[in-house]
Amino acid sequence: MNYDQSLIYEFWGYNFLSLTIPTTVQTIKESAFENSSISEINFQLNSELSSIENNAFRNCSNLKSFSFMSNNFNSLGSSVFKDCIKLVFVTNIKDVPESCFSGCTSLQNVTFRNGATFIGPRSFENCISIESINIPSTIETISEYSFINCIQLKSIVFSQSNSLSSISINAFSGCDSIESINNFESTDYKCIQNTLYIKNEGKLHLVYHVRNSPEKVIIINCFVIKSYSFDHCFNIENISILSDSVTLIESNAFNSCLNLKFINFPLSIQTVQPHSFNDCPSIRCPLRIENKTLNYF
Repeated sequence: MNYDQSLIYEFWGYNFLSLTIPTTVQTIKESAFENSSISEINFQLNSELSSIENNAFRNCSNLKSFSFMSNNFNSLGSSVFKDCIKLVFVTNIKDVPESCFSGCTSLQNVTFRNGATFIGPRSFENCISIESINIPSTIETISEYSFINCIQLKSIVFSQSNSLSSISINAFSGCDSIESINNFESTDYKCIQNTLYIKNEGKLHLVYHVRNSPEKVIIINCFVIKSYSFDHCFNIENISILSDSVTLIESNAFNSCLNLKFINFPLSIQTVQPHSFNDCPSIRCPLRIENKTLNYF
């Protein structure tokens, strides 16, 4: 710690299990507590903490909870809590940078503070104990692989009216247990019946459907079915596309839908790109193809 107790550079108390951070500390420097045995971090009232740098608590394998209590806090580095395997609760966090909680295999509950806008790449990678996540209304960006391999994640809850402007197609890759995303709408996105659409010049493009889906899915008011939007939806057996909706099915849209048996092609469909139904061994003829002037496969 420096002379005025505003910076913590390095923690040497490897046998300490609990530590209270003084009010005066403003910054916890890079790797300050990395690999330590600390299990509990507390803050004095009116904490002035404003930033925690990269890897500050990385691999603190006994740390169980952390609360961002300071009203001044505004900067969190990457991989700060990476591989904190006993971390269960994190409260009052704002933006979540890259790999912040990657490998936190016991993490169950995360609450955000008002004004959070960003969930970074691989920020919750392999957080295998998270079952539900509440996305606050102020979140604008959910990045690539933000929740990759959160294998127990079942429910994603958005505020019905929110600020979401960008969500990566791979944000929930490997989350095969997802059963529900609530209906919501932002300026750029809309979710209807567990199906996420992006708005493009007034038309809806289907970009994601929950992996643990019902057997039958009805697609309405959709212009394009994007690549990998139904990737590994193992439960789906029947896709019903309503008339005067879809015009384009992109490549790999239904990749590895192993149990998909039936899909119809209404007159509105003009293009089905190659490999749209890659690894769909259960599809059987005859299919209901209304537009017979085009070559679909």
